[in-house]
Amino acid sequence: MKKKLNICTKALCLTIFFFYLNNFSYGQCNVKYIQTILEESGSIKIQGYSIGCGAITIHWNNPSTLPNKTINISDVFHEATWTIEYQSSDGLTPQMLTDNFQCGSTNFSFGLQCQNQSCFITNDGSLSVTCKPPPPCPSEVILKVLNENDIDVTASECLENGTYKITTSVVVPNNMNIHWSINAINDNSTNDTLSVLIENGDAKDISFTAISNDNTCIILPSSIHIESCIASDDRSEDGGGDVVFCTDPAACNFCAIGMVVLIFLFIISFILLIAAVCAPNQATIIAASLAIGLFLAALITWWLYCASSLTPEGFCFYLNQLWLVLAWISAFSGLIALLLTVIGCPLAVWVLTYLSTIMGIVSLIKYFYGC
Repeated sequence: MKKKLNICTKALCLTIFFFYLNNFSYGQCNVKYIQTILEESGSIKIQGYSIGCGAITIHWNNPSTLPNKTINISDVFHEATWTIEYQSSDGLTPQMLTDNFQCGSTNFSFGLQCQNQSCFITNDGSLSVTCKPPPPCPSEVILKVLNENDIDVTASECLENGTYKITTSVVVPNNMNIHWSINAINDNSTNDTLSVLIENGDAKDISFTAISNDNTCIILPSSIHIESCIASDDRSEDGGGDVVFCTDPAACNFCAIGMVVLIFLFIISFILLIAAVCAPNQATIIAASLAIGLFLAALITWWLYCASSLTPEGFCFYLNQLWLVLAWISAFSGLIALLLTVIGCPLAVWVLTYLSTIMGIVSLIKYFYGC
């Protein structure tokens, strides 16, 4: 008898528990609506709270084409605040934002469903779209330069060829009339980001300013200067195009100065070699050997650096200048040999050997690089 009573007691408890749970979840509307928010990004958020709902589904009456959406709620035993967000990827269209979800609009209605319990909301005009306040008005902004990977390259002295984005350092309010100019010429862009193409030899001064529709917010003009790392030159073979010597101005400067230094070192080594073959002694031989070694080391360093840092056209230009100086010296090599023989330099042949060796090295480099 006692065992039967225990079974009945358990059955009664379960019945009461499920009855309570059913009434707690479905006997009354446990979903409450708070507000609809229009975000600056163009999305909308429907916010509310609920008790005892494991899932909430929103059914749209107006606009009727906005898809239903369901969110799950993990805590069903306490009051839980929830947010359902709609973006363009969820079916929210610009037309809906204009017709139904502008600030203060009441032209929308929907139903909320807690699992199997419907809590329909009828918009009697008391429900309206809430908008977040606009960001504060910045008196001025700093312009930044971003590359195609959105990496900040503002600090770069020059830019590689390509498309860049000029953007502002702070958020510009939506109600601003934005004005861009490139080299004092107005640009038609009205966004707070400007796309700029950089090509050979480009140098651009970009200016930004903005003023609100009601003239209460004015952003003072800000400007930035950008330029291409690739210099333009009109010395093409046909006299008409651009010849690009380098992508880094510092490399151009180094190789130009280096070419002059190489010519100077060659002349010094050439003179010291003449002294060594005409008056051979320990001092003159050591001086000539050091000068020749220094010249060869400088030539190899200049060759390896400039060949990798300059464009092929730029490297060939400087290499040809060096070769031209050596060619002029070689043109007088016969006369030099004759004079050395007359003054009694029995080892004059070493001077001609040195000259022809250097000419051969430079000529081979020219051939290898197609110069």
